[in-house]
Amino acid sequence: MNLCTPCLVRIGIATQSAAAYRGRPPSLVCPMRFARLLTSHLVRASRTAMWLLLVIGLTMHFTVRDGIDAIAFVFYILSMPVLLCLALLLGFGPQSGACSRRPAMIVALLVVVTWSTRSWRWHGVPPTAQRQLNEVRVMFWNLSRPTKPFDDFVNLVKEFQPDVIGCTEPADKGQRPDMAMWQQALPQYRAGPGYQEILWFTRTTPRHEKMGMLDSIGSFAHMEMDLAGQVVPVVIADVWASPWIPRTRQLHEAVAQVAGRSNALLLGDFNTPGESVHFDGYRRDLTDAFEAGGRGLRETWFYGLPVLSIDHVWAGRDWQVLNARKVWSLDSDHAALLVRLVPRTALTTGQSIHPGRGE
Repeated sequence: MNLCTPCLVRIGIATQSAAAYRGRPPSLVCPMRFARLLTSHLVRASRTAMWLLLVIGLTMHFTVRDGIDAIAFVFYILSMPVLLCLALLLGFGPQSGACSRRPAMIVALLVVVTWSTRSWRWHGVPPTAQRQLNEVRVMFWNLSRPTKPFDDFVNLVKEFQPDVIGCTEPADKGQRPDMAMWQQALPQYRAGPGYQEILWFTRTTPRHEKMGMLDSIGSFAHMEMDLAGQVVPVVIADVWASPWIPRTRQLHEAVAQVAGRSNALLLGDFNTPGESVHFDGYRRDLTDAFEAGGRGLRETWFYGLPVLSIDHVWAGRDWQVLNARKVWSLDSDHAALLVRLVPRTALTTGQSIHPGRGE
């Protein structure tokens, strides 16, 4: 009997399949083939989804960013570090052949260049660690809901000796922080009331205090303080984050608290990355302290991984940023921000008081 070539091919495949499954129960053959087929389809669908997310993320980063409220949460989720991870998975993950590895690596290189250009800062440390004349030190930290003042926070305050400390999430959600406990932890400071989820400390008693809401969901604390021989408005903001509620009004209301005050200080957890379109308006009158005086990646979240730069210290144009740095701790998923400032009209480089004590 003569067999055509297609028939011979089918017979060969059947023979190989039988040999491959020889010794296995017939009942297992179909489920195993189905599982392999399903896995293959899932991997292909996942790779297609990752390519789609890459395209969407890059398009938003180079165009509208978070300027459209309805899709702003997509921009926040698809940060540059996340896009880099997606590109690397596409380049070296399952079913990543040579034809897909090359474009994935090109995209990864584009993301690295863009991210490092926007995020990395090269500023060095100031020439002296001693406190300069008229220097003001500001600290902000999202404490990530501790049950009590933790050692890393207290020790960092003692080391840095800030004049103003702003904190968010100082207690479990829905609970007020134990003010007596916090005051006892830092007796050299005056602890401010934990309005909503804000807690603050100052060396001197503010002239005026005001608390309020941001778009009825976030919150702020506004103080008028004597710093560097002048009355300085200090605002601590806590912008509430939700994928379904735009942050536009909260961000606008936060910066409105310091409008027209060129010596203002605005700090807080804005839950919005530094590349947000909404911060373009901030930069007309304020300076991002880490951008002006930091070194390294500016991202402050999550647990030491540079995912998002959502914590900020903004200084009015009357301030010169001497230095800004981040400090990570296992007690919080956010980094602490430490900023040193002097008034531009009274720059006193090289002068200090109480050398070596940081006071």
